[in-house]
Amino acid sequence: MQTPVANTTDKPVTSFKDLDLKSGFRLNQINRTIIPDTKNETEKTASITEQEENVSLNSEYNEAILFTAVKKYLKIKADEKQFQVVAMLTEQYLKFENQKLIVLLSNDAQHHLFDEIKQDFLDFVRKEIQNNNLQIETAEHTDNSLKKALSPMEKFNLMAQKNPLLKELKNRLDLDPTFN
Repeated sequence: MQTPVANTTDKPVTSFKDLDLKSGFRLNQINRTIIPDTKNETEKTASITEQEENVSLNSEYNEAILFTAVKKYLKIKADEKQFQVVAMLTEQYLKFENQKLIVLLSNDAQHHLFDEIKQDFLDFVRKEIQNNNLQIETAEHTDNSLKKALSPMEKFNLMAQKNPLLKELKNRLDLDPTFN
């Protein structure tokens, strides 16, 4: 008959009562040991106070205040040379309805980029307008005003709409825009 073998550990075993839980502990993910938290009490108190201040931000705002905050964010992103973000969040692609900021996105690349910056953008704008109730939604945007030109003549007509002098140049020089 075999005798049962007791499984033992080489690590000290203590009860939860012996741990000083007021100072806090964290679990070391590498070797699964408990390590006392290195933050001191004043840092924890300061961060709790800061979090409480953030929760109490509910001041009134309007569209003008909101767009001023967005412009400040875009200025920072322009200084960081993140021009895609600046182009995506210009006023023409933003709508303000029912205390919600709606961002109009036109393709998957913009959706992906916006997902990356959404929380940073929302935090910045909420802090600037001093209101934590602001919500952000995305919506699909189709730009019907700009038709894609397919043929050379359509391309020429589209450019001539933007610059009427092209028609005069075409007529004076007797040019054929469809010539390849």
